[in-house]
Amino acid sequence: MNEFLSTLLQAVIIAAVPVIAGAIVKGVKALAKNLSTKTDSELAKKYLADAADAITTAVSLVNQTYVDGLKKSGTFTKENQEEALGRAIKEAVNLMRHETLAFLKEAYGDMNDYLVSRIEAEVRVQKQQANTIMLGEPLTAELKEAPDVTTVAATTAAATAAAVIQSAIPQTAPASAPDGPQDGGAAPVV
Repeated sequence: MNEFLSTLLQAVIIAAVPVIAGAIVKGVKALAKNLSTKTDSELAKKYLADAADAITTAVSLVNQTYVDGLKKSGTFTKENQEEALGRAIKEAVNLMRHETLAFLKEAYGDMNDYLVSRIEAEVRVQKQQANTIMLGEPLTAELKEAPDVTTVAATTAAATAAAVIQSAIPQTAPASAPDGPQDGGAAPVV
């Protein structure tokens, strides 16, 4: 009997080892791929944040040193606008790290198209911010799961109904009928 169990155990181990080894190899490959994707994603975020910072700084710099003066003197023309865009592109490229530039060239191909679109978007954002009055720190909100619309509607309906009923019921008792012995009425019979 012991010999039979020993032989059976050996057969199971011999059959299980390749399956387990295959599963381990597959798991290691999946882990390596996941780590690679995560690393690539983190690098992409880093490079895009660097590019966004450089573009924001470049637009602010060109606005302060070039555009604002032309606007004050009333000589801001279409040609000046194109010159400002060229200056912002040049300044943004100068502010970016070499790794960021290489990433953008690889990811987007034509850097000029990418920079023009991002600079125009940043100009729009800065114009909107210029027309906004800030009174202290900007308000930030954390978005959480939205409440169920049905629950909100039911709660609102119940509160409205309670307010209507409360306003419909007279708030003072009539003066002609006393309620109890303290008011001059008869004591209740028990």
